[in-house]
Amino acid sequence: MKTITEIKALSDKDLMVFVAEQRAEVQKHRFGLGGRDVKASRTAKTAIAQAMTERTNRRSNPLT
Repeated sequence: MKTITEIKALSDKDLMVFVAEQRAEVQKHRFGLGGRDVKASRTAKTAIAQAMTERTNRRSNPLT
């Protein structure tokens, strides 16, 4: 999992690619293809939330 500082350093395009990868990871665990690793699913959900928050902050405050 990337830290919040690594997420903030990503470009907009890379941020959306990261979110897509994490969503695929959650989907894999949700439908049983990823085994029973609940922690990995929870970690991916947290990463998605942090990345989407950063995306929202960038849209709200484009100058910062």
